[in-house]
Amino acid sequence: MPGYAWAGGAALGFGNTLLGGGNIGQAFLNAGISAASSYVGAKVGNYVSKYTAGLNFNLNGFNLNGPAIKGLISGGITGYATSFASATTASLLQGHSFSEAIEAGKSAGPTGGVLGGFSGLGAGYYNATKMGVSPWTGEQYVHNINSNRAVLGPYKVGEGEENYINYAKARGSSYFSISSGYCETRYNYNALDIWGSKGLPIDFSTPLNLTNQNSFVRVEATYIQQNYNYEWVYDVEGNIVGMRAKR
Repeated sequence: MPGYAWAGGAALGFGNTLLGGGNIGQAFLNAGISAASSYVGAKVGNYVSKYTAGLNFNLNGFNLNGPAIKGLISGGITGYATSFASATTASLLQGHSFSEAIEAGKSAGPTGGVLGGFSGLGAGYYNATKMGVSPWTGEQYVHNINSNRAVLGPYKVGEGEENYINYAKARGSSYFSISSGYCETRYNYNALDIWGSKGLPIDFSTPLNLTNQNSFVRVEATYIQQNYNYEWVYDVEGNIVGMRAKR
C-alpha cells in the first residue's frame, strides 16, 4: 500500500547501509531516498493496477481475460511500472542525471515485471478456483455459486431420469456446467470441492440408486461422500434423493 510503502523502504535503506559498513549519516540519507522512491513506486503501481484492471486483453481475437491470464498481464505491467518508477526516483535523488535515472528505471523494470506477472498469475488462479471460474477463459462453471444447495444428476437422461441442469435451474440451486471440454473433469471436481468444503446439502435430480450404473454422477457422489464425510438422504420409498454433511 502506498501509505506504508515509505516505511518499508526506509527500513530497508537504513539497514542495508549499516550492514554495508556505512555510517549513521549515510544510513539516514539512504533511508530517506529509499522511503521516497518506494512511495513513488507504490503510488505509480497502484494507479497502473487500477487502470489495467479495467482493460480487456485480446490477441488476434483470442480472449486473454481469464483471471490467471489477466493477472499475469496486469501484474507484469504493474510490476514493471512500480520498479521503473522507484528506481528512477532513487537515481534522481542520488544526484544522477535524468538520462541516467531513466536507464536505472529500465534496468529495474524487467525484474519487477517478472515478479509482478507471476504474482498476478498465482492470485488470479487462486481466486478463480475459489469462485468456480476458469482461470484461463473466465467462464463460470459453478453456477449459482452462492446458493445454499447444490444439484448432481445425469446430463444425458434415460427413461425416468431428469437432467440435473434443468432441475437445478428450476430451484435456483448451484450446479456444474461448462461449454468447453478443456479441463472439464478437473473443473468438475473443483465444483465438488467447493460444495463439499461448504458442507452444502446436495440433491439428486434423479434418485442415485435409479441412475445408470455407469453414470458419472455415481463417481461424483462417492467422491464427496469419501472426502467430505457426507451421508445419504432417503425418501420414504428408500431411494437416495440427496446427501448431506454428517453432523
